[in-house]
Amino acid sequence: MWQSGYAFLTMFASVNYLQLYFNCYTFIAILGLPLIICPHLVPHVLIDIYCYGRLSSGQLLDNKILQRLLIAIRLPKSRFSHFYVSAFVFHGIVSGIVFWSYFTGNTVPFIVRILDYMATVDRKADVKPIAVVAVTTLFMFHILRRCYESLFVSVYSDSHMNLLHYVLGMTFYLVASCSLLSEAPGFTRKELNKDDVTDFHCNWQELIGCGMYFWAAWNEHRCTLILANLRRNSEKVTTKYGIPRDRKSVV
Repeated sequence: MWQSGYAFLTMFASVNYLQLYFNCYTFIAILGLPLIICPHLVPHVLIDIYCYGRLSSGQLLDNKILQRLLIAIRLPKSRFSHFYVSAFVFHGIVSGIVFWSYFTGNTVPFIVRILDYMATVDRKADVKPIAVVAVTTLFMFHILRRCYESLFVSVYSDSHMNLLHYVLGMTFYLVASCSLLSEAPGFTRKELNKDDVTDFHCNWQELIGCGMYFWAAWNEHRCTLILANLRRNSEKVTTKYGIPRDRKSVV
C-alpha cells in the first residue's frame, strides 16, 4: 500500500503544471472555434459561457436554474483592470527576484523549490540571463501599459463577462510570470554560472525582437486610443461606438 501511495505522489510530482495550464488554455480556445465558425449550431448556453459582451447570445434559457446560474457568475466587463493590477504586483515581485539574482550572482532556493513543484525538477536552462532580463522587462512594460489603458483610457460598456473569463484572466499573467523563470539560469537545479551573469551582450535577433515588441505595443496602444475615442465626444462619454468623422476624432 505504501508503494502504491508513493507511486501516486511521484506521478503528481512528475507533472509539469505550467505546461498543463497552457495546454488547457489552448484546448479551451480551440474548443470555442465552432462559436465563431457556426454559432447557429451551438447551444446558447455554450455561447454565454465562452463569449462575453456583445458576442454573447443575450437570450433567455428555458432552464431557469441554469439561467440564474449564468446570471450569478456574471461580472462587469470593467473588471478587466483586475488582471493587470494583480499582474503588476506579482510580476513586479518576479522582476525584483530576477534582477537581484542576476546582479548579485545569488540564487533563491525556495523559489527553485516552488518551480520544481510547478514545472518538475527536470527543467533545463537553455537561455542566457540577458534574455531572461529582457523578456521580464518587456513583459513588465506590457503589463504597465495594459494597466494604464484599462484604468485611464478604455471606456467600458455595461456588458458582462462570466467567472470563467475572470479566472482565466487572473491566472494567465501569474502563470506566464512563473513560466519565464521555469527555464531561466539560476532557477533550476543547475548552479548559476557567474560568468554568464556578467555577459550582457545582445545579438541582432534579440535586438530585432525587442524592436518588434515596441512597434507592436505602440500600434496596439493607438488602436486602444481609437476605440476609446469612438465612445467619447465633446459633450459626454457613451457606451456606444460613434462614427469617426475625421482623423482628430479617433487619434
